[in-house]
Amino acid sequence: DAKEVEAGIYRSIDGGKTWQHMKDAPNAWNATLDSKGVFHGVGKGVHRYRSGAWEDITPADGKDKNFFALAVSPANSNWILAAHDHCGWGNSMFRSLDGGKTWRKYSDADYLGRGQKTMTGDIQPWEGGNNGAHILACASSLNFDRANPKKVWLTHWPGIISTDDITADTLHWRASVKGHEEICLFEVVSPPKGAPLISGSMDIGGLRHASLDKMPVSMMVGIKTPYN
Repeated sequence: DAKEVEAGIYRSIDGGKTWQHMKDAPNAWNATLDSKGVFHGVGKGVHRYRSGAWEDITPADGKDKNFFALAVSPANSNWILAAHDHCGWGNSMFRSLDGGKTWRKYSDADYLGRGQKTMTGDIQPWEGGNNGAHILACASSLNFDRANPKKVWLTHWPGIISTDDITADTLHWRASVKGHEEICLFEVVSPPKGAPLISGSMDIGGLRHASLDKMPVSMMVGIKTPYN
């Protein structure tokens, strides 16, 4: 008979031949090992397993929220990133440069542009939302660049972006994908005059495609409310 598997985190120290359930382990939806083999996990908070004991290193400003994206620098295990599990306006990411002792909070703006003081974006409007309010929306993966210790890659709702200096007080994100538009297309028309193509889509209103070979530089209809 199949034995019921107990929920939680399991550890193998023999290459996966046998597994041991880790007692008192927190729920972890995403996890990673640092360069020294120390386990870091995120779920209901940010936790670390070191010297046979669990440590709660959750940022004080994020104690009541779930986390999903997580990264620990391979060049410096004291550099830790964790982003909230949130697919909407005003998501937050936290950065620690001292192994989780202190954290700096980076937040999206809301849809009116309020609160965006710690991040900017050189990205297409539909990738950042109105006033950059979707830079961290659905942050699913954070990764340090092994060739450049300060550079970080982020996958989020609309695509892939990166920032060159994660130690900066204000993070500047840049789109890294050309030609990717993750939008819900409802209508396309080729008018007899003007732009060769006009598209209508959910959330961002639509796009005026002045060229069929290049991405539009702006939205045809700007977002005025969270759901226009």
